[in-house]
Amino acid sequence: MKDAIHVVLFIVRIVAFLITGAFALFLIYNEIMGSYKATKLLEQIKFPLNYHQVMIVGFIAILVLAVVTFIIHRNKI
Repeated sequence: MKDAIHVVLFIVRIVAFLITGAFALFLIYNEIMGSYKATKLLEQIKFPLNYHQVMIVGFIAILVLAVVTFIIHRNKI
């Protein structure tokens, strides 16, 4: 049971880390070019989420990454 939980938490942590990395790149682009250009980039690559939805998903991914990392270190799994 402990191994299954460890695998699930590991997978969730990897996915959250990848989303957080993509979100960080988007935020860097947003800071350099501005939110108007960032919105246009999302439209240009036909991304299914708009600017605000990307921000919400990014911050949720950061929160999930923090919580999962805390659980892993707290229980020393």
